[in-house]
Amino acid sequence: MNEPVLSVVLPACNEAEIIEAAVLEVAEVLEDMGIGYEIIVVDSASSDDTRTRAEDLAHPRVRTLRVDRPGKGAAVGDGLRAARGKYIGFMDTDLEIAPTEVPLFVEALEAGADAAIATKVDRAEDRPLRRRLSTIVYNALVRTVLGTGHRDHQGGMKFFRAEAADVARAVECDGWFWDTEVLVALGRRGSQVAEVPVRAGTHRESGLSVVPVTLELLQGIGKLCATRIREALARPWGLVALLGCFGALLALLDPRLLLTESVPAGYDITGHVYPMWLATERLWEMGQLRGWSMGWFAGFPLFYFYFPVPALLTALLAPVLGFLPAMKVMSVLGVLCFPFATYWLAAELPLKRVARATATVASCGFLFTQFPNLGGNIASTLGGEFAYGISMTLSVAYLASVLRAMRKPLGLAATVLPTLLLTATALSHTITTIAVVLGVAPLLLDLRARRPILISWIVGFMLTGFWSVPFVLRTGYMWAPFPDPVAWTPHVLPLLVALVLPVGIAGAWALRKSRPAQVVGWTGAVCLAAAAFPQDAFYSLRFMPYWYLTVFLFAGAATGLVLERAVEKRSTAHGIGALLLMALTLAGTARWGVLDRWAEHEFGGLESAPSWPAVEGLIDTLRSLPPGRVYWEDDASLFSRLGSRNLLTLLPYWVPEHDLLGGLWVESSPTAGVARGLDARTGSGAEGAEADAMWAAALDEMGALGVGYFIAVRPSSVERLVAMPGVTPLATTGPFAVLGIPHQPLVQAPPGEPMARDVFVSDSGVRFRAMAVGRPHRVAVSYFPNWQVEGGTDLRADGTMMSVVPTEEDVVLRFGRTGTDVAGWLLTLLGVVVFLGLAGWSVLPRETDGVAAAPD
Repeated sequence: MNEPVLSVVLPACNEAEIIEAAVLEVAEVLEDMGIGYEIIVVDSASSDDTRTRAEDLAHPRVRTLRVDRPGKGAAVGDGLRAARGKYIGFMDTDLEIAPTEVPLFVEALEAGADAAIATKVDRAEDRPLRRRLSTIVYNALVRTVLGTGHRDHQGGMKFFRAEAADVARAVECDGWFWDTEVLVALGRRGSQVAEVPVRAGTHRESGLSVVPVTLELLQGIGKLCATRIREALARPWGLVALLGCFGALLALLDPRLLLTESVPAGYDITGHVYPMWLATERLWEMGQLRGWSMGWFAGFPLFYFYFPVPALLTALLAPVLGFLPAMKVMSVLGVLCFPFATYWLAAELPLKRVARATATVASCGFLFTQFPNLGGNIASTLGGEFAYGISMTLSVAYLASVLRAMRKPLGLAATVLPTLLLTATALSHTITTIAVVLGVAPLLLDLRARRPILISWIVGFMLTGFWSVPFVLRTGYMWAPFPDPVAWTPHVLPLLVALVLPVGIAGAWALRKSRPAQVVGWTGAVCLAAAAFPQDAFYSLRFMPYWYLTVFLFAGAATGLVLERAVEKRSTAHGIGALLLMALTLAGTARWGVLDRWAEHEFGGLESAPSWPAVEGLIDTLRSLPPGRVYWEDDASLFSRLGSRNLLTLLPYWVPEHDLLGGLWVESSPTAGVARGLDARTGSGAEGAEADAMWAAALDEMGALGVGYFIAVRPSSVERLVAMPGVTPLATTGPFAVLGIPHQPLVQAPPGEPMARDVFVSDSGVRFRAMAVGRPHRVAVSYFPNWQVEGGTDLRADGTMMSVVPTEEDVVLRFGRTGTDVAGWLLTLLGVVVFLGLAGWSVLPRETDGVAAAPD
């Protein structure tokens, strides 16, 4: 007999009753196909006469084989080893999947697939519910844990081309886990696996119990995971790179100081303490994600115009670490997790283990770049841009998840993980979100990536609705002081990036045929172009970090490729070249000493500074004074020497009964513009009569806004102010002179009308008793559409403050929810429903089109 084209293995254990009919039915189908074939009946340690009955057929194309080891894997494996065909496969002898489906498998192999596996799309209803559920759960578990991406792992019909058959023959599992282990092995080899949709017939109930089979399958998953871990430890390039980068960054940031109960000092991070404390101690204890605070800007909407993820992380860590350590740990999470995100991205390029490790290390070199205000690196993070750092790390992980979904378009992680990562990215920063959306946009032309990208965009936006809808619809109530235009050209190639760029270009060229590498390169290029946009809408230069990261990532890839060549060819020259390239790429880490001192200063805290007694004296002074609104004379250089230029924005944290006219989150309230205008006038350097007129006007403006206490820091200002009518010196501590100034009550009736009584102002609202019902009253609290009034009407903005006309004596203003907030929450709830449906859809079996899956 000539060598067969198709070999079909029929494993049989105690199947004497059906073996003859099964063999003849399979043979009839193969005869009709018109190709040479052989059927190998494997007697799997049967105790009946299964083998005898198969031999009695005396069919010229049927062979029998006895295997004394029990188990499906032993029978099928030995049968495949005995097979001689060009295409080799097996089917379950009970013919639950009809032999008439075999031509579809052969067609898939002839079309180029390395293997073709059955995916049942119409399971018999007579199968017990426990079996159907166990099958669904098992397939979902394998997809999630082992990352195979296949819908059906245990389908009873699989066929292989010669090379893939060799992979299957090499699998030594004797039991039921054999099918899954073969698919995992094919995935690691990069084989093209086609899923063939089949309809299952009536299934003859097996005498096997579900429990032992399930335990055997779970044990197989555990053993395979353990094997992968052992292999990773045997070649620890990635592990060494990750742990090395993480350990170096953690040492730089000094965990001892991170965990101390001290207020962080520094550029902007000090100012973030108060709103993070509000979120942790007040808002989220009441089950709210947004709200109102009187602490800054005569009141401002909290977390309407700032990102909620950093505060959420702080609140989650605070019960374990305490608030201040939790905030400091949160502020560096983006930096500490950065190596893990870039390692994942490097794995998707795809790079082998050595190049993946060097790309990770080089990418961490980006963290040591020198710009302190663009975001993403250590300098920016220590300066207070921790939200950008967290979001950038999440965005890199999102990009990697989309590229993984291209390789493995099936399974739970293919759409669910990109959706979660993009949602978290968007709730951490907007610039980073725009950057990665632009980066993956060209992949919409790729059918494999279109579904995960569109789902992550649509469902991700829905999930952010509680925050994004009010953010977008309330932007008219922001004050956005856009920076003066900054030249784009000098930021394109700062010295360190210019040194690394040639190596990065070499890496990009070496990976030019890789679609994932093209996507990463496009992301860097489009962000470089976006950074050149006019800066009157947003600080567009903040796209630049993605350009820098791309250069470092490709430079690390180039280094790794040279090092791999050195190991392969045992070339000393290649090895020296790789070391030089890595040294060049990491030249920027020479700033370690600068950053180390910066971290020590910041996380050592305000309390460790020599000037702390003066600050503490100011706090004690305010605590001894009756509640009242506070403002101060701005002197950035003085406050920086005292620990932070935003030092006094912490006063409501230290002294909650004293709210401020100023604050840090200037975009959160139009009143911030009023405060900045006062800063500009009082810091103008006027002299003589001009200065007297300026201070008189400034005192009137502050008094009209309810400011009762003013903190002056320049001796000339103190001297001039104490000479003015109504100004009372209250205390002096260090450079601070606390002055009482004439001011209007927080609720002011029209001139000539009796004053309102029993005024009470808090974060939850404003209450007062109107003595002039029907006349407009000015309330020195910033206006926002969420304010609602009881006992009054015509609530509106009077400048940036509120005005209300009482209709009753008792007037109550509350910060509530509007249709905008409700619409945002409804969108989020709808997103949750869609997301859960998406997760279920990813797990449950469904119709397939039979297209070959991408290589694992």
